[in-house]
Amino acid sequence: MTTIDAIIQKTASILAQGFVDDPMLAFLFPDLDSRVTGLINWFQLFVKDGYNRGTVSLAPVDQGAIVWYPADIQIFDRSFEDLLREVVVVVEKFGGLEAVQRFEQLAKIVASAEPEIPHSEVFWLAMLPAVRGQGWGGKLLQSVLEYSDAHQVGCYLVSSNSRNIGFYERYGFRRHLPLSMGEGLVLTPMWREPQISLDN
Repeated sequence: MTTIDAIIQKTASILAQGFVDDPMLAFLFPDLDSRVTGLINWFQLFVKDGYNRGTVSLAPVDQGAIVWYPADIQIFDRSFEDLLREVVVVVEKFGGLEAVQRFEQLAKIVASAEPEIPHSEVFWLAMLPAVRGQGWGGKLLQSVLEYSDAHQVGCYLVSSNSRNIGFYERYGFRRHLPLSMGEGLVLTPMWREPQISLDN
């Protein structure tokens, strides 16, 4: 296994543990016994894309991870469509055909809400459950916020867990109209305007 493959696997494992209780991913992988394994396979695909086209960072001692994309990357391009086809294989293997239908509905709704203006985007951010609330998530988020401010572009994300909304609001994100998926699952698009530096 190459060094980058090992890093991708480690990052995917961290994100899987951080998202194991997430409502959206429980919606896709309802079987708790196989969910972590399914999520590791799921996140390996997204983390690999993040390394190829975006930015992937780990918290100290591998306690959390973030995957984000800068404004000059069109996330939902042809390569991302190829990635989603691989994701469908993972979803079917660990969640079944019903999960595939849920995923396709989810992907369509999330893509339809994507802002059309240039922006940076936080795609995945998670901390291990044991270290939540210790400030590491904010430190991981800082890199994308500094980029957004330096380039004067907005920053976008979709929160799949209502408990995280207050965290993002503390960093200047504001809620947009929620995306209802049915079965009680609600996703919350959030947008942060770039901050103007007064140090001139």
